[in-house]
Amino acid sequence: MEKVAIRVIIIDDMSPENKEILVKRLKSLVWTVGTFAALATLNYISENIGLVGLPMWAVTIISLVVNQITKQLNTQSR
Repeated sequence: MEKVAIRVIIIDDMSPENKEILVKRLKSLVWTVGTFAALATLNYISENIGLVGLPMWAVTIISLVVNQITKQLNTQSR
């Protein structure tokens, strides 16, 4: 049987700069997933109450666009 090495990132051993980068990337990931989930939920609700629902590819593209717009607005407000 072949052994596979798994690299584990230990946050305590990271430099402060790397910790900051990791936190920013995780926040970005959470924000992107949250935007997609919110729009997918709204689409699901609109389909169930009889309004026109969008195909999943459209929800995905719209959520990515909305995500980038909100990130830009957040960056400008700082």
